Amino acid sequence: MMVSVHFTILFQIRAKLVSKQAFEERMEKVRKLRELRKFGKKVQAEVQLKRQKEKREMLDQVIKHRDDAPCESGEVNHVCLCR
Repeated sequence: MMVSVHFTILFQIRAKLVSKQAFEERMEKVRKLRELRKFGKKVQAEVQLKRQKEKREMLDQVIKHRDDAPCESGEVNHVCLCR
């Protein structure tokens, strides 16, 4: 009888340790996922800013090119209805 009591106590302790370890592993996974999500959002924001900057630069070049290009009438820097 004494032996079975010790085994049940040992099994209870082992079960507690296993559940504690499983809980810690789940928390670690959650923490890693949270970090990955934050990193992904940061990268996404950087990519969006880069695209906006490229778009702005392209529009500036188009406007500059349009302003510098001569019209069919040969004049430069005026509002042309030819286009």
